Amino acid sequence: MYPENLNREEAVVQLFAACRSLQGVIYAKGWEFLGQRYGLEKLYEIDRKSGWFGSKNEKEWLEAILDWALISGFNFQTRHFGVYDKSKNLFRTDDGRLEVIDFDYFTRSFKK
Repeated sequence: MYPENLNREEAVVQLFAACRSLQGVIYAKGWEFLGQRYGLEKLYEIDRKSGWFGSKNEKEWLEAILDWALISGFNFQTRHFGVYDKSKNLFRTDDGRLEVIDFDYFTRSFKK
């Protein structure tokens, strides 16, 4: 899908559903666009319709979606692109800086 397609919430529901069945993928630039266009609170509502993460609570959902974005190469907190080392909880930006991932930052700021 292209960004112009993802301006419609229903298209994002379909994308998330495709990701759930492993028939879709979101790359770093896609996460950047989705974060700017919808924000995490709206993406949470969209995911509830798609059933991609099927999380039991908001904290679990936040950790899951942030993890997927980080693995894809996008850090929602700093809006940087790079490579995530999950074992060290570090994100190396494309320009070489190291960022420590603070999942609690999102839990504190999530307004659902």
